[in-house]
Amino acid sequence: MEPDTEQKSMSKPSFFDRYAAIIKMATIGVLILLLLIPSYMVMDIIKERERNQDSVQREISNKWGLAQTISGPFVTIPYVVSYKRNNVVNTETKYIQLLPENLDIKGDLDTSQLKRGIYEVITYATKLNIKGKFLGSEISKLNIPSEDIQWGKATLNLGITDLTGVRDAISVKWGSDTFHFNPGVATKEVVHSGVSSSIRFNNTAETDFSFVLDIQGSNNIHFLPVGKETNVYITSKCPNPKFEGSFLPIDRNVENNGFFGDWKVLHLNRNFPQVWAGGSQNISQSWFGVSLMTDVDHYQKTMRSAKYAILFIAMTFLTFFFMEILNKRKIHPIQYILIGLVLVLFYVLLLSLSEQVGFNVAYLIASLATILLITIYTVSALKSRINTVVMFTVLSVLYAFIFIIIQLAEYSLLFGSIGLFLFLATVMLASRKVNWYNIGAREE
Repeated sequence: MEPDTEQKSMSKPSFFDRYAAIIKMATIGVLILLLLIPSYMVMDIIKERERNQDSVQREISNKWGLAQTISGPFVTIPYVVSYKRNNVVNTETKYIQLLPENLDIKGDLDTSQLKRGIYEVITYATKLNIKGKFLGSEISKLNIPSEDIQWGKATLNLGITDLTGVRDAISVKWGSDTFHFNPGVATKEVVHSGVSSSIRFNNTAETDFSFVLDIQGSNNIHFLPVGKETNVYITSKCPNPKFEGSFLPIDRNVENNGFFGDWKVLHLNRNFPQVWAGGSQNISQSWFGVSLMTDVDHYQKTMRSAKYAILFIAMTFLTFFFMEILNKRKIHPIQYILIGLVLVLFYVLLLSLSEQVGFNVAYLIASLATILLITIYTVSALKSRINTVVMFTVLSVLYAFIFIIIQLAEYSLLFGSIGLFLFLATVMLASRKVNWYNIGAREE
């Protein structure tokens, strides 16, 4: 009986053996939390580099021309309102705003990239052919006495966001006359920046107008649908446009060698009238146009990948943990820390390389370097070819999985949730025969 009792006491697992897995998992959890600190520091570096890019782009745009919004043209006519207060007759000047009956705009955007160091901004130059007509009789709908309207002070106004981008004098053909625009607008009730010209206004007839706006800007160009019917046709050799705003083109085509967009907007599609008096209308909410910027640059993609840092670290550590259990080899916490630092350094490498060669190539180089380094370290730590192959495969699948999620837009959540479910299912199947109360033993 004594030998049997002695054998049972010798085979009985100790407290540490029974809870070794829990202790090791707790240690790994603490290490993961500690490694999140340098991960957040990397995110701060990414934000700082992105702020530097934005600062340089603004500086370049300020000198070349900012993003432009073309508003108009529209006619502004002052009129006098008389009122009596304390037996004294006072007068106040207000303004009539008349929008065109129809407005046609056509132009071709000649795009280029201006660089300073590693930063660049997309710029464009274009000659917009703008024409249309005004219907003078529309003002009679306001029921303002004709003698109160100062017809001789009528002006034609054109809103331009950044006058720095105007490249040539603007001459407008107004009926049979020709006028020249000057800086400034008659009133800021409609737009705050632009040009204007005095005109001879006929309140009983239609007046055609046409002019060429030679302008340059950066990143995007927008328009306001001030015409009762507004037609805008824009072409460019830029291969990556983004149509944006309140209205999409009724016809468009995007190819590798360029794009075109054709908009048609009616006055029924917007929330302001053709003519009004004595106040302002919020016409700026109805803008539309095209952006020449890419949706996600390499800083945004790097930031998105850095947000998966905890997933990289946790899955890699979990793989090493199961290698310890299934192959009965111990990995020291210091080794976990070294591996975690390599995983964090991946993002710094990705950031620095993406500024030079683009995100996709940078991701390939950084991920290959990280995978090879951890794989080589696995050979010395576990001294097993099978474990080395398993670790190389797991890391390769993990980095490929994250890269696909970053590239996807609408389906990233679906693809990510399915991938994580499959990974967890694999871990559960691999550990189903592990005796967690005695890590050294296997169930039969």
